[in-house]
Formats: sequence, structure tokens, C-alpha cells
Amino acid sequence: MKNDHNNRWGVSPLFLKNWTLLLLLVLSFSACKHDSIVTNGELKKPASDYFDFSTRLGTTLKIDYGYEGYTAPFAIYLENPYDESTGLLKENSLSIFTGFTDKHCKYDGLITLPIGTKKVFLCSDAIGIPSSIELEVLNGSVVYTNDASAPQLARAKTRAEESINIGSHKSVINESSKLYALYDTFKSSGGDYNWETLNTNVPALYSLVSNSEQLTISSTLGELVNRVQSALRGNYGKKQNNTSYIATESNINPSVLEKTADGKDVVGAELDLVLLDANGGMHNAMGYYYYKTSETLSASQLKALPKYMVFPRTTKGSPSNIISARLQFFGENYDQEGTDVFPPGYSIGWMLVADINGFLDRNSLSSSANATEINDRINTYYTSGHAIYSNQSANTAGRAGCISIYDRKSQRIIVGFEDFTFPDNNSRSDNSYEDILFYVNASPIEAISVEVPVVPDAKTKVAEENSRGTLAFEDIWPSGGDYDLNDVVVEYETIITHNDLDEIEKIESVYKVVHDGAKATDAFGCLINGTVGNIDADASNYNVREENNQFIFTPSAIEAAASGEIFKLTRTFAEGSRPIKSSYTLNINPFIVPNYVAGEKNRTEVHLPKSTVSPWANSRLLGTKDDAYYINKGGDYPFAIDLYNVTNFEVVSETRQIGSENEYPYFTNWVESKGATNTDWYQYKSR
Repeated sequence: MKNDHNNRWGVSPLFLKNWTLLLLLVLSFSACKHDSIVTNGELKKPASDYFDFSTRLGTTLKIDYGYEGYTAPFAIYLENPYDESTGLLKENSLSIFTGFTDKHCKYDGLITLPIGTKKVFLCSDAIGIPSSIELEVLNGSVVYTNDASAPQLARAKTRAEESINIGSHKSVINESSKLYALYDTFKSSGGDYNWETLNTNVPALYSLVSNSEQLTISSTLGELVNRVQSALRGNYGKKQNNTSYIATESNINPSVLEKTADGKDVVGAELDLVLLDANGGMHNAMGYYYYKTSETLSASQLKALPKYMVFPRTTKGSPSNIISARLQFFGENYDQEGTDVFPPGYSIGWMLVADINGFLDRNSLSSSANATEINDRINTYYTSGHAIYSNQSANTAGRAGCISIYDRKSQRIIVGFEDFTFPDNNSRSDNSYEDILFYVNASPIEAISVEVPVVPDAKTKVAEENSRGTLAFEDIWPSGGDYDLNDVVVEYETIITHNDLDEIEKIESVYKVVHDGAKATDAFGCLINGTVGNIDADASNYNVREENNQFIFTPSAIEAAASGEIFKLTRTFAEGSRPIKSSYTLNINPFIVPNYVAGEKNRTEVHLPKSTVSPWANSRLLGTKDDAYYINKGGDYPFAIDLYNVTNFEVVSETRQIGSENEYPYFTNWVESKGATNTDWYQYKSR
């Protein structure tokens, strides 16, 4: 190859060698990865010929939640992050990727997964979207489409399987309490519902609502949900206190008018209860009651009204489909056959019965429970005083159980319940008031009246993405040493905070030296290539910031390992200069400095394979002895490795090569296949 170059350029071999050396050394400072380096004045084979020892896998992610006008947050986990018995997020659950869909509730982009990943969990706390969906990684892609004909919908499950009872007549739950059910047969098959059959059986009561339904000329259902999401969950994954939206029954309970605003007589109104979301920590039953608008009822009178349960088991997590239930009117004396039409002069109130004990005792009903079992459960909690009313005076200690917000564009009033509203459990309340979210559709819409509640302000949506892993270094570079990769071992976590405009607002890098097997005093630090942002001094912890954006976290890895000290580097980005997350490559380049001397330049640095050195490094060492791109010349071992998503890594025994017997023997197979096989080699220290 050298002679071909000389012939092509028509220059002497010595000139070419010197010119190439100068050019490539300059490039090594301006690029993030080596293209080639010089060994003893001769070009080696290019870096692309060497296996890079990467434990990361670029994967295509495609999502279609089926809404129009809805920008929804989502997260990717490697394990189901929710406790199946409670539906609550497990402690220390970390998302490996977070993002926001576009305004069509779709996402199409690349994510990074650990090598060998076979399945992921697509999760979201967004209103009207399944909370946790297990998806396969197939041919480098992860795909989810909310389509009734798509096979993955049948496999889609919420944190606890959603369970909506569908039926066609009134049945008794507790006659003395005047508690009734408007459902009969409980049907569920692991989250796979035959909606067409069910809706044919009971067309008057239940129907599905299209995610893209046009509510008004200026708003689709998706756009409505987007605005509700922004108001009630401004920061993704972090519930907020929504007590500012607490409302009285005049803002919550719709009333059927005698006359419309323009003076027309009202014959009656059909009322549909549209369930947007179920985000409580337990199985909550929801129903309604009605009374004459002209009457002022006491707490005891309100509790004595007949109550009709419509959704008997709304589980933790949004259903895969938005469901509408047609409310029934049973006459002035509550003793007639049900009809779809509510006459003028009546108001409708709402009631939630909370499965408190089932939540606290981890004794939730199974998804296959029948209607009788569910009715017994509802009766138990109702008679135990676990009912919450939209008429505040009927609640324990007069507590507010509901919030209400108004969306101008869709002209809908959204109501939310807080399911912890009891004397012995009120301290557990997070005051989010979004454990059940719903609104009412009326036909004709002008036939009902509700006092307009608060109109919420729009808020920016923010998400946090976590990645973690382990860095392992060999400090006898460039000589080669024993390749035990245990001289400095560091666990790391990177938290990227970004908004729904795809802008990165903050990057937090956290490091902890967990092992030092070196004989030398090795420093640990990093180089930031490219955009740095603003260093938050109050949230950072490092030893020294050198010029050229080099940071030394600790001058002595062995002392850091002994002390357990945690090092942090927090960078913020001002509006107008924020990196775009979808096109951003993390630009932190970690390294160690063997025999570190503070302030010394022309030093030895050990980096990850194919990475550049800092300006303070002795670049003349590159490619000498056994080095090729921080890989040994044989291509068998790295001088450093990033074990993505691996923590608590059991280090290789001193002076034993990684890949040898009882020292991760499958490492060798992985390297020889250039990453094609044995991708989980780091899980097996011995065969």
C-alpha cells in the first residue's frame, strides 16, 4: 500500500511518512475517534479493521400510539419497572432511554441498548397510553403500533392488566346501601379484548373512542389529552401537586338544563362518561349517582342515593383503548328500566370506591376474577367507608376528592379523583388528583351546564434519561501488561435531562472508583470533546479542571476506591444553545493517567479503544510497543473497556488475562466473532 501511495502522489517515501505523521497527529486532536495512526513511521492497518470492543447496540425504535395532536413522553426499560402487585414504580428503576413523540404521537429514531438485549419495556405515564408494554428486539428494531389488528396489541399489558367489565343490565351489589352494577360478564384474556363482540352485545352502554376523534373544529382528542398531560404532569415521571385545581360540585357535576342559553327547550340529554386514564396505586371502582338540581342534599342524603358502578375495576395504568360508557337514567324514584336520556332538572355526581386494603395488603384481585368476586370486593370497601364523592360534603372530614380543569379548545371539563382521601391514609396522598381522569360528552352539548373551572397554564415537558455501566482500565500502556483490566475500575451513571423540544437542558456525569489493582498511582479523569455548556460548580465534585476541558476527578484512584467518594460533573445548557438530543453523541472521553503528577504535561493517558488523547498527553506513545488504537496489535485485548449497563462487575483476578479460564472465558469467543456471539460474556466469570 505504501508503494502505491508513493507512485500515485509522486513524492519520496520519507516525505510521505513525515507528512502523514504530522497530518494524523493533528487530526487526532480534532476528532473523537482515530482513523489511523503511525507506528515506527509506517502506516498500520486502519482502525476499522480492529474490533472496537463496544458493548452498545444501535437499535431502531418506532412507536405509533394512534393519537393525532399529542406529544407524549415515553421511556425504555430493560426490565419491567413496575411492581406487578401494586402497579407502582419500583425503587431504583432506571430508564435507559427517554423521549417524546412528535405531534402525531409517533417516534422514529435510534436508541442505544446493551449488546444482547432481546426485549425491552416501553413505558409511559402519559394519559391514555398503555403504561408498560413488553416488546421484542428483532433484527435491530423495536416496534409498537396501537392498532387493533396488530399482534403486539394482544400482548400489550398495563402495569397490572387493565380490566374493564362490559355488561348490559343493572345488578345488585348491596341493596341496603343502594349500590348497583351496570355490568355483568367480566371478560379478559391477558389484556386481549374482543371489543367488537362485546360492543355488539351492549351497544347502548359501551363503545371505544378513537384516539384521533375530532372533538371540535379546533381540537382532536389527542390534542386535548396533550394539554391535560401538560397541566397535570408537567415533569415526566414526577407527579405534581394539583391541589390548585380542587373544585366543588358546581365545577364537576353536569346538570341537564330546562332551556338552552338561547332559550330553546331541552327535551333531555344523553351522557357518555369517557375514561381517559387510570393512574391510581390500586384497583378503583368508579360509578355515578344523580339527583334533582333544585335540591340541596346533606351528606347522609347524598350517601343514601342509589349509586351505579360503571367501571368496577380501573387498574393502575392507562387502558390500551379509551372507553366511553353511556349513563343510564332509572326514573325519578330510581325504580324504572334504564334509559339513555336524562330529563331536564337533574345533576350527575361521581363516586370512586378505592381498593385501599388490597393495595396496602398486596392482595389485589387477579385479572380473571369474575363479576361476583369484584362486586364482593366493591361492597367490602364501600361499607368500610372507602367511597369518595364529587360532592365534597359527603366525603370523610369534608375533604376534596376531585379536581376539575377546563380545556377551551375542546370545550371539555376534565375531572380527576385522588384515591387516598381517608383519615387513616390521607398522609399517603400525593395530591396528584389524577388517579382516575375522565370527561363527559353530552348530546346535545348545549343541554348541560357546568360552571367553568380553572384553565391551566401550558407547561414544558421534561424527561430524564439514565445510562450506567462500568469502566475497566489496564494501566501498563503501551507495553501491554497482563490485560487483566483491573488496574482502575469505575462505575458511572449519566443523567440527561431534556425537554419535549428535543433539547438537552442538563447532563450529570457521576463516577465512583470501585476497585484499584494498580501498583502505580493512577488518576482518573475525562476529556469533553466539543460543546461543554456551563459547569454547575455547586452540583459538581472534581479535583481540578485543566485547560482544554480536561477534568481530573481524583489524583489517586486507590484512595478514591478506599474512601468510596462519588465524583460528579454537572453541565447545564442555556436556552438558545442547547444540544439536540436526537443528533447528540455523548462527548465525554474518560481516561486514566498512570503515575500521575499534578500539572504535568506530556503525560501517559489510557483511553477507551479508538478514542483520542487530551492535549496534555504524550501522543508520541500512540502506536508504539503493543498499542494500536488503545487495542493490542493482535486485536485480542483492549487497554480499556466500557461495560454498558453493567454494574457490580466482578473484576478479573490479578495478573490473569481477561478471557482465560475462570476469567470470563466467553470474552474470547465474543472478540473472535467481532461481537456477533456471546454478547453476554460479562455475566459468566467461569464456564
